[in-house]
Amino acid sequence: MNSRTGYSTFQRRLDDVKTRIADLEEQMKDVHARINRLADRRLLERRAVIDPSRCTGCGICQDVCPQGAVRVSRVATIDIERCIGCGVCVQYCPQGAIRLSGEQ
Repeated sequence: MNSRTGYSTFQRRLDDVKTRIADLEEQMKDVHARINRLADRRLLERRAVIDPSRCTGCGICQDVCPQGAVRVSRVATIDIERCIGCGVCVQYCPQGAIRLSGEQ
């Protein structure tokens, strides 16, 4: 075997490895895209839900909502078109009157 033949064999193997790496990178992009879609779908399924029997109308949830999805008159109400299910209102509600749909 001469050095030229050894080089071409090495080059073919190197090209095969590069091709496999490119294929794996594409597969990883697909996996990441699927994960992101599932995460987005999960967030879209979550919405804040008010328990009016526990709500005192303090307005903290309205103040902390980054989307402006909460309005308080006597009790809090959620604009489901604006709510992104982030859960900030849930964390700050002192009465525990807010939960996210799909969660207990």
